[in-house]
Amino acid sequence: MPGKDGKRRVREAALELFAAKGVRGASTREIARRAGLAEGTIYRHFDGKEALAAEVFLEAAGALRSRLERELEGTRGAEEALRRLVRGFFGFAGDEPARWRCIADDHPSLRRIPPGTRLPKDVVLEVVRRGIREKGWQVRDPVLAAAMIIGTVTRALFFLGEGLLSGPREELAEKTATLLLHGLRKGEAERRKGGKGNEGDRVPRQ
Repeated sequence: MPGKDGKRRVREAALELFAAKGVRGASTREIARRAGLAEGTIYRHFDGKEALAAEVFLEAAGALRSRLERELEGTRGAEEALRRLVRGFFGFAGDEPARWRCIADDHPSLRRIPPGTRLPKDVVLEVVRRGIREKGWQVRDPVLAAAMIIGTVTRALFFLGEGLLSGPREELAEKTATLLLHGLRKGEAERRKGGKGNEGDRVPRQ
């Protein structure tokens, strides 16, 4: 069995099982069985399940990051960027359900991600900083605001998957983006009324 093909089959099997059972719930024995390989094959390519999970996560996260970056191409302002960003999350979850579930799962292996790796959260953070510069969004901590956006989208998609939300995916994405923008616009509204705003009205030094 060629080495590269074996590694690919292990990754594909791991993605399916991590999506279905989570990283903690899937064993290397199950992954090897799904891939049609001996369990020892996994250890020829990876240090263990955590290293395998980190590589699977990075591949899925890279695909999502690329999707979000494509969505943002040509946007004319921060609000349009946020709407397209949310649309990108919803579209990716619909088109790539296994990859999305793998990303949304709690990953004990994330400590293995190399420092400086560009992830989907970095794309979200750039949109937040754009909104601070352009619109004076009320953001004291841009990283926390990015986490809020990702968390809101993730829970909305979870509710959709569980049948607690219904309707066309694009319509739900638009409603989610509108909800997020309502909270982010407060700083802009205060400034228009002549208020001093808050720390979020200033562009944080990077």
